[in-house]
Amino acid sequence: MRDPSPSSPPAPDGEGPPRRRSRRRAGIVSAVVLVLLAALATGAAVYFTGRPIPAPLWVQTRIEARIASALPQARVDFGAMEFVVDEGWRPRVRLQDIFVTTPEGDEIVSFNEFKASLSMRSLLRGMAQPRAISLSGVVANLRRGADGRVSLSAGAGIAPPEREAATLPQLIGQIDEVLAAPRYPPSAQSSCAR
Repeated sequence: MRDPSPSSPPAPDGEGPPRRRSRRRAGIVSAVVLVLLAALATGAAVYFTGRPIPAPLWVQTRIEARIASALPQARVDFGAMEFVVDEGWRPRVRLQDIFVTTPEGDEIVSFNEFKASLSMRSLLRGMAQPRAISLSGVVANLRRGADGRVSLSAGAGIAPPEREAATLPQLIGQIDEVLAAPRYPPSAQSSCAR
């Protein structure tokens, strides 16, 4: 039989040696920290759902650089960029005051707002693939020449006409053909993934 040493007093009931107590405390502290982190994440998700979050300047700069490399013949500038996560975890991007100009500064097209809802599944794979795109405040000029031909150009600048036709119904038919074209050719899908 072992004799308890007189130098170590017996532990009170429910507590073991000092090692067990420190493990128990560490376990309790870890559990409390995990619960607090989960509560914080849930609160942030509820708070930010449906509210616009301004994009940081470095994100805007990076997107402008990517657009510039994809469209070297045009320059795209925008005023504000916001992210919104809607109910059901549907992410959206909104750009305001968009101007597309030539490298010399002549306006090609401008519009007030660009909205794109993004596919969450694609975002989780590291790709930004839009599900729907909406433009508002697009400026377009419809002109009839002296010979009766009609032309449509986007923007208020000096850009050449985008579409020309002998009659207005023919011009509308051309626009319908463009809008009825497939949304994403296979080569465009792979370039969006970068």
